[in-house]
Amino acid sequence: MGNTGGDAFITGVDANIKKNEPIQFASEDVERVHRWKAHTEGINYVNYVPEPECFATCSFDCNVFIWNIDCVKIGSLVLGSDKLWNININKEKRNDYERQEAIDLIEEVEQMDYERMFSKQKKEATKDRPLMKALKEEQAEEMLAAEKKFEVLPEDEQNKMILKEMNDNK
Repeated sequence: MGNTGGDAFITGVDANIKKNEPIQFASEDVERVHRWKAHTEGINYVNYVPEPECFATCSFDCNVFIWNIDCVKIGSLVLGSDKLWNININKEKRNDYERQEAIDLIEEVEQMDYERMFSKQKKEATKDRPLMKALKEEQAEEMLAAEKKFEVLPEDEQNKMILKEMNDNK
């Protein structure tokens, strides 16, 4: 963005320009394509929006305006102004894109070989897993040790333990 005697123009940025170095323009560097009154202060940002095809300008006058590609203001983000926006959004184009994306996903799912996937999962589930095997063995040893302790208790103590276990599980 540059300013030449009140005219604003949009430019590209040269990657070889050093940071904080002012950009120098000559009058022959800029070709005027269109001129219109946009803001009362300098424009500090322009953003192009492909759908719906329009662009937004932001200015030091604290206004954001939305323009169509013919440079006609179709909306603004100024509180209390432009009750209705003149923007037509082509929903059909977006719907077509989403519909095609869904069709592609359905086709991908239909081509999946579920039998092979599930048989592979079953094989992996039955593989010998040393950590799982060690954990099961440790749990089995603990249960056997608890059973041995239980068996040596007098019958009334065993009954108390059974009742306590039943109450804890409620």
